[in-house]
Amino acid sequence: VGRQKLQRTVQRSQRLAKMALRDPLTRVANRDGLHRALELLQKVQGDMGFPMSVVFLDADHFKRYNDAFGHLKGDACLAAVAAALSGVVRRPGDFIARYGGEEFVIVLPDTGPNDAQALAERARDAVMRLRIEAAAPSRYVTVSAGCATATPSSQAFSIDMLVETADAALYQAKAAGRNLVISAQAMAAAVM
Repeated sequence: VGRQKLQRTVQRSQRLAKMALRDPLTRVANRDGLHRALELLQKVQGDMGFPMSVVFLDADHFKRYNDAFGHLKGDACLAAVAAALSGVVRRPGDFIARYGGEEFVIVLPDTGPNDAQALAERARDAVMRLRIEAAAPSRYVTVSAGCATATPSSQAFSIDMLVETADAALYQAKAAGRNLVISAQAMAAAVM
């Protein structure tokens, strides 16, 4: 009896821990879940020398959406966007997390810049195909995305730097007109 009670307690504890790392609205990992997974990936990927990519996405003009349709519809919109993004994240090691508000991060282990950009384009397209009515200036809800790739085994690598680089590329996509994907590696190559 004591062993069964202990097993039930451990199982309950594991379920609660898993729930604590999941965003209840969008049903994807939350920011804590993202950070834990990134730390684990850094250790594993660093030993292997494979590239890791991050795609940072943001729903375009989302404040206008909430102002026009209300926060309940805004919540439903974010849940639909998360489901669409989850639909393009198919490999077992890939994962998606809600970073905050209307921002999402997709982490792609063992993925180079071209494949990361291709996945980001599929994610952008998946959100467009939802055809969720938007407040002006767009007809439908869209996302902008920034991609960055690094190799965890390099001396200069840091998870924070990788996320910041993807975030900077996202802001370039927003500045260039939104509903776009920009790769940090493509930006760097264009400057050279």
